[in-house]
Amino acid sequence: MSKSKKLCSASGFTLVELLVTITILCLLLFAAVPLVNNWVYSAQTREARTKLVQAYGTAKALALRNPGQAGAPPAAAAGLRIVTTGSVSTLLVCKGDPTATACAMGGANLYWNAALPSNVGIVIAGVTATATAPQTIGITSRGIPTSATSYTVSRGGAQNNEASTLY
Repeated sequence: MSKSKKLCSASGFTLVELLVTITILCLLLFAAVPLVNNWVYSAQTREARTKLVQAYGTAKALALRNPGQAGAPPAAAAGLRIVTTGSVSTLLVCKGDPTATACAMGGANLYWNAALPSNVGIVIAGVTATATAPQTIGITSRGIPTSATSYTVSRGGAQNNEASTLY
């Protein structure tokens, strides 16, 4: 009796093929990470800009209603205040003068507030809001801002900056 040897064909991947595939996948992953970060930063910038425009619109509507019975312009009937604590900025819409101490979280004049995504910076008329020097925009009872309203929202590099003027 003769036994015939059967040749088995190997199926699967060799170690070299597997290493090449993993190397290519790693290179693609390393190339994608900066693109994903840029996409996230851009989304955060757009979200912050949207909240800023919403806050300004809310402040303007509040000023036109003039709930505090502010006097003739240039007195602010309402206003927007940007306070930065650490890496988080908060938008505050207040009745009356936005520089008043009552225009703060939990303050008597606070009407509306929103937190911006962390590490997003807002520059109004070339000045950045900080914890010790919040930025304010007062709005008269006629809906006219009492200060400059040009702004830049930034996060993650100049390619994500959004600049405009609040109307």
